[in-house]
Amino acid sequence: MITLYDITSTLDPPCWSPNVWKIRLLLNYKQVPYTTKWISYPDIESTCLDLGAAPTSTRPWDGQAFYTLPVIEDDARHPGVISDSSSIAEYIESNYPTPSVLPSSSRTLQACFVSYLATNLLPALRPLVIPAVHRILDQRGQEYYRRTREPQFGVALEKILPYGSAAREEQWMKIAGVLDKIAGWFDENEGAESPVYADFVLAAYLLWLVKRSGANQDGWATGRVRDWNDGRWAKIVKNCAPYMTVV
Repeated sequence: MITLYDITSTLDPPCWSPNVWKIRLLLNYKQVPYTTKWISYPDIESTCLDLGAAPTSTRPWDGQAFYTLPVIEDDARHPGVISDSSSIAEYIESNYPTPSVLPSSSRTLQACFVSYLATNLLPALRPLVIPAVHRILDQRGQEYYRRTREPQFGVALEKILPYGSAAREEQWMKIAGVLDKIAGWFDENEGAESPVYADFVLAAYLLWLVKRSGANQDGWATGRVRDWNDGRWAKIVKNCAPYMTVV
């Protein structure tokens, strides 16, 4: 049985992290049995150290080893503790190969697409979503999140792209530009009959927006992104709905 470590919140169900959504969608699609352990933000590092999970990067605020979720623990194999969503996806594909989401025929193309999402869509979404993430965390998580994120932006979370500001509108337009480019690629290439890992990565970033970008004020619920490009992004989220089970 696999244990998936996820970041807790006050949502019901608690899942919200795009990096964990990538793996949850993948596990559900492959019908791999798993269970979830919910971890508060300030407990992520100690949990990873206890598990022996490797750090995934260095902390931007002090350069020390950075421990993040998701992590999986697979008690059927040794070593069975894997960190970093890309490494986890490779592990799951290798050890639970059916149905395949990283076939050799598309692996390189998928890697390029996932890299584009990480370097273009994610940075565009981040300043819009981060202040909203703080509001849905448990109390200890909120304190930790504020303490570690505000120094990165140099202002209070509430002052990052405030509602109604020109800067916020400009950020939405940046997102529109990225999504227009992705939509163009989709229009030029016939989609696969079955989902692949890159589909889940895109869906995970969209779910981050669905869950937390300004609630009903100017986010998904008002049609931002949801209705863009002839409703393409809403269809992607809808198509992944069968794989959103939280266990």
